[in-house]
Amino acid sequence: MSAELPQWGAASVYSGTSYITTWPAEAELAIDFNADAAKTMALSITGAPKMNSSWQYEDLNLAEAFEIKVNDVAVDLAEKVLPAPAGMWQLELAEVDLGDVAIKAGANKLTVKALVDGPYVDCFKLTPRA
Repeated sequence: MSAELPQWGAASVYSGTSYITTWPAEAELAIDFNADAAKTMALSITGAPKMNSSWQYEDLNLAEAFEIKVNDVAVDLAEKVLPAPAGMWQLELAEVDLGDVAIKAGANKLTVKALVDGPYVDCFKLTPRA
């Protein structure tokens, strides 16, 4: 399962392949989804950090940028980093594995709250573990 984020007008940026969304501080996203059975899934985020005031990209510590929960259980974001793109004007998206999450049979909810302005986010993805 993946969820593309809504386009927020001026908050959307063209990455060369698609539009991605910047997050204002305190923005929240909730995604409800159903599962046919309880399972363990890998959760990931695809995105990139915003430029700073000096027009440079810097790695972004995700624990400082977001609160993410699956079924009201916090996802441990410690030591999870969105890496800075190599080129100053080339927005390169990276997929970062956020670890395993428990999904229950039936209704589930992924919730995300931004703690700071930015970064750029393309999607959150849940992938079944083999």
